[in-house]
Amino acid sequence: MKKVFTLLILCCVLFLSFKKNEMKSVNLSKDCKIEYVLASDGKKVLGMDIINGNSLIQVSFSEEDDDYSLSIENDGNISCRMIASPERLYSYSIQDRKNDFENAVNLLEYGDILFSIRTSCYNEVTNGYVKTDNLGEVEKEVIFDGKEGYRLNLYSGGQYDCEYTDNLYKHSYVPQDE
Repeated sequence: MKKVFTLLILCCVLFLSFKKNEMKSVNLSKDCKIEYVLASDGKKVLGMDIINGNSLIQVSFSEEDDDYSLSIENDGNISCRMIASPERLYSYSIQDRKNDFENAVNLLEYGDILFSIRTSCYNEVTNGYVKTDNLGEVEKEVIFDGKEGYRLNLYSGGQYDCEYTDNLYKHSYVPQDE
């Protein structure tokens, strides 16, 4: 989850750097306008805001390559953010404040994945790590109603451990050599 916020902050910094360039604006109606920034050569759009009433769509592109970010907000309740390139998705997040729902995914360069989902009664965080020295590892934590849940760690070679948050049940498994 921290990585999602880090990537979103980087997008904000990128978008704020557009302020150095001249922001151009086109008014389509009283409540609808498009603001955009061109690269210094004037041939590439680096960022664009589409504002329609209380809804906002932001798109920004990097100058060096084809990476882009997309952010959509609807009346401050629903938001969706995505960072991607033509080849791959880096991260996305969806948030519905009215219905108390959040979901985020980070897909990192070496195959690691960070996944989070939160609702009013269910919270799950799953991290999958791909390591170069040995095979991967998965950490998962699930909590129901903010109280009961479990933590599960899966390791390469079939090892795992599971711990319930109420501490009534703990279990570890290490496969025996045959």
